Amino acid sequence: MTYHKNLKKIISLVIIIVLVFEADLFIYSQENNLVKKQFQEALGEYKRGQYNSSKQKLEDLIKNADKSPSEKEKKEILGKCYLLLGAISEKKGDTKAAEDYYQRAIGDSGIETVAEINLDELPAYKRVKITAQVEKDFIEARNKYTSNNSDISKAMLENILRTLSENRLELKSIQGSVYLLLGALYEKEGKLILSEENYRKAFETYEIKEVDGVDFSGLPSYRKISEIISIEKEFEKAKGEYISGHFRSSEEKVKNVISSITESGFDQELKNILGQCHLLLSAIYEKLGNTYLAEENYRIAKDEYNTGSIDGIDLSSLQGLHRFISGKIISQEAKSPRMKKNFLVLAVIAGVIIGAAAVLLLTKKKKSRLEFVTNVDTVNVPEGGTSTFQLKLSAKPSANVSVTVTRVDGDTDIYVQSDSPLTFTDSNWNQNQTITLAANEDIDILNGTSTFRISARDIGNKDIKAVAQDNDSLAFVTDTDSIAIAEGQTATLKIKFSNQPTSTIEAIVSRVSGDSDISVLSGSSLTFNASNWDIYQSVTLAAAEDADDLNGTATIRLSASGIQNKDVTATEIDKDDGIKITVSAPKAGDNLKRDVKYTIKWDTEGGSLNRVSIKVVWVLTGGGSESKYINQSAENDGSFNWVPDIISGQCQLIFERGYETKKKIGESGFFSVSN
Repeated sequence: MTYHKNLKKIISLVIIIVLVFEADLFIYSQENNLVKKQFQEALGEYKRGQYNSSKQKLEDLIKNADKSPSEKEKKEILGKCYLLLGAISEKKGDTKAAEDYYQRAIGDSGIETVAEINLDELPAYKRVKITAQVEKDFIEARNKYTSNNSDISKAMLENILRTLSENRLELKSIQGSVYLLLGALYEKEGKLILSEENYRKAFETYEIKEVDGVDFSGLPSYRKISEIISIEKEFEKAKGEYISGHFRSSEEKVKNVISSITESGFDQELKNILGQCHLLLSAIYEKLGNTYLAEENYRIAKDEYNTGSIDGIDLSSLQGLHRFISGKIISQEAKSPRMKKNFLVLAVIAGVIIGAAAVLLLTKKKKSRLEFVTNVDTVNVPEGGTSTFQLKLSAKPSANVSVTVTRVDGDTDIYVQSDSPLTFTDSNWNQNQTITLAANEDIDILNGTSTFRISARDIGNKDIKAVAQDNDSLAFVTDTDSIAIAEGQTATLKIKFSNQPTSTIEAIVSRVSGDSDISVLSGSSLTFNASNWDIYQSVTLAAAEDADDLNGTATIRLSASGIQNKDVTATEIDKDDGIKITVSAPKAGDNLKRDVKYTIKWDTEGGSLNRVSIKVVWVLTGGGSESKYINQSAENDGSFNWVPDIISGQCQLIFERGYETKKKIGESGFFSVSN
């Protein structure tokens, strides 16, 4: 007996728990419906331009978000509220607040859209959305790099730069990190010039020297460029001290720079900086009155480094330097009466020597001056390919000549692919040596140009112009990047090309994603050639009628062999959007009797419907609810006769539109049915 009694107690307890659970579910369901209803009201006010009222409702919803039945639904309603608050702020001109709301929605809640409104037309929303996607893409590209998927990582990084450029966005931390990883990828491929260029962009333009989770310590070029830029910055500080009149401080910093260059082992790479360092020391010592050290450092700058100027510093006011340059330096001792006589004697002797030298020069064949000789002055380089030019000397050198070829300005996609420096001797000075230039593939349609400088010690520089022959000349041109189509109607998209093609091109137009109600009705295949490439051709898009009241979107893609795809966004403007029903009978709190005929009455706002479905929902005594349709094709005349035949209890009428896909468009208040 005791066993059976205990069993009954357990069963009773389980039943109570189940009933309580179902009751909680019902309460949650009702609260969730209320939250959704309140959001729809706020959305409606936003669409009508009632921003202050909509904002108040959204803020109230955020405060009560904890009432959502699940964390997922809470996150969804918060995301939508923040998106709409962002749109309201942007409409009212508060861009900073708008971006903050968008960040909460997209970054924190992962919600990017709100049905019935097109947020992509709002610039701040578009910026935040693209930024969030770029940040995700960079993390994935970085992970591909660390897992040695170099090709995929490189393609993703280049796409990030392309996306930022096309949308005119500047995200310094992302861009700097992208260039840093590209530098590492190029270094691993052995493309050291490209590698160093990307490192420089990361270090100098964006001041980024590291990426979380990536180890650059084993990359020699990374270390080299890092040290070189650090030394260059220290030299800039030394120049700043000189300009400010702090000559002793400038002297100390310049000496530290020279020491750093010597220790780094990058003497050749920093040859120009070394020359400027000694020239700056010359200027400093003249300012400090030390003529000997001024002259000595000028000789080093001129003779060893062929340097006669300092970037950003005017040396024209230094009289001692000018006297030294012109060979007219007269020591202070020469001004005494005794020394003047000796000086005159020396001047006579010097005059005799100079005269004799002049006679020898006139009677001896003039020595040839060394110059660079090239076979061309301009090199055309095909994009994605290489081109060469030839180089030799004009005369036999007295010693070996080391020649470097470097890009000094212009398109960074063009670079020297062959080894540099080249060496000319007294036996090969008149034999051509080959320099190979290469041009990387890029996404623009321009023929980029660069200047390459040929240089060597004691020989005048010679510049060569390089032109990248671009292979991206053809691109789709449309009259719009987004198009609206009324439900059940058509719209026209116009297409042409940016440049004349060299052969006939078949352009394909197709829907690649999104709402299947949107389709290409005509113009799915278009032919362009040399005579009609700049004449718009039409594509007809259609939007089929559907059962929902959503503005569906689809991506329409233009494609052709060898040409970059172009996507156009098509949006279906739903004609049933915004239809609402208000129930006038039965009213909330009414008590209806079973088996008695009643007239259900309602009013339709925001449009018209051919049919409307009516569903009754009633609360079960033990908790939970049940429902059934009492009419699934009621005429939209605002009334319907109904005899309650359900059990007694609290009830509610739900009105829906649609057939296969149903959408709630109204509800009554709770009323009771009794015997």
